[in-house]
Amino acid sequence: MNSEKFVTKTENMNKRFQISKKEKKENSHLLNMINTWLLTG
Repeated sequence: MNSEKFVTKTENMNKRFQISKKEKKENSHLLNMINTWLLTG
């Protein structure tokens, strides 16, 4: 396996990981908003 392919693969994995981290953050933010909304009713 040549190193260039490996680098792009790793970069893609890192991008995907960053995206999923960002999505989790946004999801938890949404959940917090919903919970607050339900509590304040």
